Amino acid sequence: MARAARPRRTSILSIRFFLVHEEFDAAGFGDERYAGLRERPPDGCLPVDRGSLALECERPGRTLLDAVAGTVAQVRREHGLVMNSLGIEKPQEWLGDDRDGYAAQIAAHLLLAGVHRARLLGYGRKDLVRLLDATGIE
Repeated sequence: MARAARPRRTSILSIRFFLVHEEFDAAGFGDERYAGLRERPPDGCLPVDRGSLALECERPGRTLLDAVAGTVAQVRREHGLVMNSLGIEKPQEWLGDDRDGYAAQIAAHLLLAGVHRARLLGYGRKDLVRLLDATGIE
């Protein structure tokens, strides 16, 4: 049985979330490349140390994805960093770089599961594409 689409919000909400810049080779919160972002974070965001640079944010948006996408795009545009996590621990730990191996299967799984769950929450293609575009993926 198909689930009815939720009506699109038109009002702007104040949405709280974390954004984290996670890299295996990162030097942590004090890394020199984070200096500008620590000094000039986006409005509504506070830099915090979560083992790496994180932003604790309360930002405007019609949805969580809208607020996250706008913040990811602003950080990428102004500081050249792609915030690549919301700090969710261990969705499924994996390492690897084989584009057709287990690591790729996990990446595909996470994308598909994310799309599925986003759809259940009423997000559409435009919401997800906006978030992907905000990361600068080619």
